[in-house]
Amino acid sequence: MSSRIFRKLLINIPPSINSGSRRKREYLRKIQPWLDSIDFVGFSKTDKLYGKIFYFNPETYTVRDIHNIIKPIFDMLQGYVYDNDYQILFFEGIRLDMPKKNSGFEIELDYDATPDLHKVEEETCCLIEVGSLPPTESAVNVIWL
Repeated sequence: MSSRIFRKLLINIPPSINSGSRRKREYLRKIQPWLDSIDFVGFSKTDKLYGKIFYFNPETYTVRDIHNIIKPIFDMLQGYVYDNDYQILFFEGIRLDMPKKNSGFEIELDYDATPDLHKVEEETCCLIEVGSLPPTESAVNVIWL
């Protein structure tokens, strides 16, 4: 069986807030078109999945805690990509501060892997990957220096 991969760039990063708050509801309304544009045939309820989130931060002085980004993203993909995020057995969350790109890490981007990947150099965004286990190739390869 070949591995299936969902991969999509998210420009609007979720706020780090409680689930019932007004701010979260406003955020979900704002990204509803992004969610509706997902044309991925979702995974079955029995699939075992991995998840990767690459958080690209081009800002020099603003840093978000990636732990507060991962959970809201996996939650909002429920019903669009997979049935429930408990199916994700393995995940990686990587924060890449782009101004430090050539001093702390080297980055290799596969621009053919997903549309708009060039935006990671200019905008705060996340590349989200979810696939059936075992993980296969990635659109982003990072070498830590």
